[in-house]
Amino acid sequence: MRPMAWSPGVFNPGTCEFDNQKAWTTGAVTGQPGSVHAIMLNGDTGQVEAEINVPELQTIGAGPYGGAVDAEGNFWFHSRDAAPYPLVRVDGQDFTYQLWNVPAPVNPYGITIDTNGRIWLAGYIGGIGRFDPQTETWDVVEGLTGLGIQEDANGRMWIAIYPWGGTVGAWGLDVETMEQVGLIDLTSYTAQSRGLSVDFEGNIWVVEQGARAFRVNPNDQTTEIYDGLDGAYTYSDMTGWGLKNIIPG
Repeated sequence: MRPMAWSPGVFNPGTCEFDNQKAWTTGAVTGQPGSVHAIMLNGDTGQVEAEINVPELQTIGAGPYGGAVDAEGNFWFHSRDAAPYPLVRVDGQDFTYQLWNVPAPVNPYGITIDTNGRIWLAGYIGGIGRFDPQTETWDVVEGLTGLGIQEDANGRMWIAIYPWGGTVGAWGLDVETMEQVGLIDLTSYTAQSRGLSVDFEGNIWVVEQGARAFRVNPNDQTTEIYDGLDGAYTYSDMTGWGLKNIIPG
């Protein structure tokens, strides 16, 4: 199992908390074609409440990579192991699913959902993809590639830059035009850029595959380093500010 994503649940005005939340993940049997399952867990007990077989996906490892839940409680995920890399939506109510092929040249890695309910895929090769479920259409930016991905409160989508070796840090794209509007440059720290998240103060967090996490103010580039992590390996679905996009309304 790799991804983990939370459903919005039902808001309880008496407690100001969300009840009946669910956690979604996926799993597969290594080397067994057709074994991919989407799995819904009780958010309080961890009990498995639903398993949905998605035999169309082919994986060679531990199953699909990132996952995300939209404001309607639907679970989105993808596989990066075999083209055309299907994007999958599992209905959070009746557990039916749909697939859409990710367009070339995007080889998907990270996944997130923006304020308008569009699904973004950070391609580690080929470009960045954005899917609109309303129109069932794709937009692609070629030439920028990355891993972790998340939107901030100012309409910018941040993507952890990959491959490493040149500039290291994060691209910032306008969520509407998909034009580059920002850059966080961590190259001087001899850093990597893998996991990425945005906190509720607007700082961008970039996590290495290793010992360090970087907290960066995207406006003035002020950077703080948190050392001592033990083999950190988050890559596509850190939460942070992204929680706001699963709250209905």
